[in-house]
Amino acid sequence: GQSEGGREVIEIPKRIDIEASALGGMLLDERYIDECQEFLKPEDFYLDAHRTLCAEIFDMRSAGKRVDLHTLCESLRKGDRLGSIGGDVAIVAIMNGVPHAAATVEHAHIVQEYAIRRDLIHASQLTIVDAVSHDLTAEKAAELAENRIFAVSDSRVRHASCVAADDFPGFVARLLEREDGDTPGISTGLADLDAVSGSLCPEQLVVVGARPSMGKTAFALTVADSMIRERQPVLFVSLEMGRDAIAERLLSMRSEVPSQRFRVGKATSLPDRRALAAAADGFRRDATMIVDDTPIRNAAQIAAHARRTKARYGLGCLIVDYIQLVEPESPKDSRQEQIAKIARRLKQMARELQIPVVALSQLNRAVESRDDRRPRMADLRESGAIEQDADIVLLLHRPEYYDPNDMPGVAEIIVAKNRNGATGSVKTCFRKEITRFDPLSTAVPAETQHCFAETF
Repeated sequence: GQSEGGREVIEIPKRIDIEASALGGMLLDERYIDECQEFLKPEDFYLDAHRTLCAEIFDMRSAGKRVDLHTLCESLRKGDRLGSIGGDVAIVAIMNGVPHAAATVEHAHIVQEYAIRRDLIHASQLTIVDAVSHDLTAEKAAELAENRIFAVSDSRVRHASCVAADDFPGFVARLLEREDGDTPGISTGLADLDAVSGSLCPEQLVVVGARPSMGKTAFALTVADSMIRERQPVLFVSLEMGRDAIAERLLSMRSEVPSQRFRVGKATSLPDRRALAAAADGFRRDATMIVDDTPIRNAAQIAAHARRTKARYGLGCLIVDYIQLVEPESPKDSRQEQIAKIARRLKQMARELQIPVVALSQLNRAVESRDDRRPRMADLRESGAIEQDADIVLLLHRPEYYDPNDMPGVAEIIVAKNRNGATGSVKTCFRKEITRFDPLSTAVPAETQHCFAETF
């Protein structure tokens, strides 16, 4: 920047000549319009006249009209906008100034580059205003600043398209590299469940539904423990429990010291102490697990935290406990619309961050009115939106919750939806004293397993 009266003056990033070349190239060869329209916006141009021209060119192309000097001028004239851009003489000058139409797309990318720089300057200016304002807390100002910066990058995310057949050889090679029993994702820690639903794969939204006290958090922590054992960092967003309670459960799961002993101060024996120390050391050796126990979070804040976590530690999975506690970004919307937006945003996070997102969800009371009390996908609260966006829906059912004599210690995980695999149900062992799910084959004596199989 230049100095003016002792102050640094920031020069606005712009390239008027490049803007003109991009527009002129599209007019000289309308094939370039389609390529530019995939990533460029009229707002990316600095001059108002150039914005008007770009918007008109894109609108005409989208309407299937031929775009050249004469049709563009006629369209602008009908809309009484030709004079505002300098008339047809200005358009002719733009076209005559194009060095080579073949560079049109490259010039359009440069236009976008400068637009991003201006957007960043604008976001920074707003951040300065917020920072000096006494109407906002420092925390709120920092949150708004982060959201603005991420909004600039999010609005520019583009995935390159490709001819599917061109990618098939590499895909086949990756398939052939898998050994017997290998799956493309990360294990849930329950081999029988992986065999039915498949492991947790990038871009998946996995919804785990259950009534209160059925073990939603226990299941999520079982998955988290399995992932960090495989050196996959996990972000656990707990909107219901504090970090101490989460840590207590994780240590109980790893050490197999019942959590009840923690609560009453009886985990003091030498074996318990050794087991707890070994569990703590194991967590230190394994991948990072970040617990966010902020009680009020909206989807945008969760996404921002997930991005920061991935940038700093890497990220293998995001777990949200639970959907209905996520703060809506638009309180005026109906509850169904709020949940729909939250579910859609969680799915977008999975795709954007290339990770599985595991979201817990409450079930409505309809479960209690049925004789067998087995949950169904329609029991998900505000189920329509959640069902639509979820790739996998798992429902938890523990018969002993309703009748202590009905298969104690056994939990059923119902795969109610599986976009890319099978549905069905899996029997697991729920160890209530350490709040952990285990494969039934490793937790129940072999001579008693047949009775569970006959019951289901």
